[in-house]
Order: sequence, then structure tokens, then C-alpha cells
Amino acid sequence: MNPAELKKIYENMSTSELERILYIENKEKCIYTQESIKVIQDILLERNDRTIGITEKICPYCNKFVSNTLKICECGYDFEFSNEDDLNYIHNKKRSLERKRGLKNSLFGVVLIIITVPVVPMLSSHTFLRTLFVILFWTGMILIIRGIYQALTAKKFRFFKNMDIFSDEEDKFELPCNIPDSYPKIKIDEFSNLHRIQWRNPQINLSPYLEIEWECAYCGADHPLSKDDVSLEGGGMRLLTECSNCGEQSIIKIKRKGTLNFQLVTEAGIINEP
Repeated sequence: MNPAELKKIYENMSTSELERILYIENKEKCIYTQESIKVIQDILLERNDRTIGITEKICPYCNKFVSNTLKICECGYDFEFSNEDDLNYIHNKKRSLERKRGLKNSLFGVVLIIITVPVVPMLSSHTFLRTLFVILFWTGMILIIRGIYQALTAKKFRFFKNMDIFSDEEDKFELPCNIPDSYPKIKIDEFSNLHRIQWRNPQINLSPYLEIEWECAYCGADHPLSKDDVSLEGGGMRLLTECSNCGEQSIIKIKRKGTLNFQLVTEAGIINEP
């Protein structure tokens, strides 16, 4: 449905019903689309709901309620710079991962059943080993049912959610981006001492996607930047600012490899834009 059709539906609902959807159902089940949530938020704002947009907002990446003043969510979503394409990519990627996870859970359940079915009749009744294999059998059945549900609907299974065998590592993926192949050199001494690279997705690692070199403005020496030279600070990185060869402040030189979404940030503000 488009936003206009959604608005017609939700406008007929009471404020308490919309708040229940937004604050309770969406928080627990996450079954509503981003378009629906946005429409509900707009309607409640029109009705002078004092919570949404005043003290709280919803992260479209993880669906958590966060402070309205927060710029970067704990999950890595940047409220200032992430765009509609990023949200669509995240939504489609999550559905794809959920289907893939469902198939894996189903296959794992089938393996458990194949192992347990021939063994259970051979074991004596009321023994610990038989009980263990029966538990494994029903665990396999549950995994098959929830795996089929995940594969068909691309949604998380509400029941037995802690039995997801394949979960956390597969949820880490990078946002697509299109940025220029190179940036102009930035003279550090034009800015304050605070310099960092602010990832738009903090889950991305420094290497091998990005090579950073310092080129000294005074002696011309290049200084490759390693992970040992960097300290992570809330989704950003604090860079060293002094040339180890002559002791003077350096010039940042960025080299791009692969696809990466980033920006240079200082106390003076953003000093480059993709």
C-alpha cells in the first residue's frame, strides 16, 4: 500500500489503538512496515502526541525506541545521513537473511530427526538416554516448523525464538554506497585537534576496505595508518595528528578500496561530503 492508502486506514483508528501498535505491538513483534510506522507517527504528531518526535523516536534499523536527540543508534543507524535507499536495502537484506536462516534451521531439524528416529525404539523405556533422544526429536520438529515459517514469510518466529541456531553473525552486513574514488587532501593544521573518521555504519572494519596514509606537509613522509594507531569512539575513530618523522602536523590522504560509506569529522564540523 502507498502512504495515502495507509493513512486512510490508520486515521479511522483511535489514538490509543495507534499508540498500542507503535509502542507495544511494533516493539514486540516488529510486523509492521516502515511505511506504516511512518504514517502512524505522522498521524499521532498531528494529534499532538507528546512522546513521538518530542522525547523519543524509532530507529528504522532495529525498531528500538531511542532518545529524540540521539544521532547514531547503538545498532549503527545514522539518523542524519542514512537515506531511503539504505532502509530499503536493510529491509530486503533482513528478509533474505531470515529466509536463509529458516532453511538452515529446517535442515538442522531434519538431521536431528534422522539421528533420533532409528535410535529411540532400540532404547529401554524410562531411561535417561531415551529421554534425551526424545527431547532431541521434538527439538528437531520445532526447528523444522519454525524454519519453514521463516523461509515462507521471511519473518522471525515469535515462539521458541531462543532456539535460533543461526542468528547473530549473519545479521552483520554492510550498507551499499556510492562515493567518489578519491577525496582532496585535508590540511590538519586548519582544524582543531579532534579528528576522526565517522562510519555511517560502525560495523564496517577498517581493513581491507580502506587504506589511510598520512603525508607530512613539511617533510613529505608517508605514514600508513594501522588499527594499532586507532581508538574506536562511539562509531568513529580518533586519528593521530603528528608526523613521527619531523614532529609536525600532517595531511590526511584517503585511498578507497571496495565500497565504504564514511565521512571525515572534526570539531569544526564535517570536512568532506560524498
